[in-house]
Amino acid sequence: MRTILSGICLLITAITFAQKECASFTYTDQQKSIDPSFAEKLNNIEYFVKAQKLSARILGEDAPVIIKIPVVVHVLYKTAGQNISDDQIMTQIEALNKDFRRRNSDTVNTPERFKSVAADIQVEFALATADPKGRATNGIIRKAASISRWTIDDKIKFSSQGGDDAWDSRYYLNVWIGDLGTLLGYSSVPGAPAEKDGVVINYTTFGTINV
Repeated sequence: MRTILSGICLLITAITFAQKECASFTYTDQQKSIDPSFAEKLNNIEYFVKAQKLSARILGEDAPVIIKIPVVVHVLYKTAGQNISDDQIMTQIEALNKDFRRRNSDTVNTPERFKSVAADIQVEFALATADPKGRATNGIIRKAASISRWTIDDKIKFSSQGGDDAWDSRYYLNVWIGDLGTLLGYSSVPGAPAEKDGVVINYTTFGTINV
């Protein structure tokens, strides 16, 4: 799951204003400075992924079945406007599925030089229907927060720091929504600590309505 997080951040923020920025690369550099072994972890995972792809080609394995990823959206809000609606959240899930399954209507405009690599990558997203304890959920957590603006310090990911704790990232894609000021968002990368694994997005850029 972690290998697609940066792509999700970029796809979610692609429809938004040019004067804002995705902070994923800055965040990754920050994590490298905090943990000297982080860069090595990234390299090891990249090597593993390449080896798996090569092995699949050599063995002539069939294309994988569609991977369906349960999503939990943590909405951290201080004002009513930051508490985005269920409908707005659903439009983002729908947009992601169109992007990852290559079902956007403008795929016919794919430049010729990219047509050989443009593909349905067989990944779909859906809001979680069960929480880590097996209880029914709509996959959306709403929490009033005392923090006015979040940064790339990951406080939004921890209840003890005013945010909301991640659900087990082995089974869920965690998405945190909050006020990031001029930042569009940022994502973790392979090798990041499990409790930080996920995507953080500005409430002003999440979804395809009211943005």
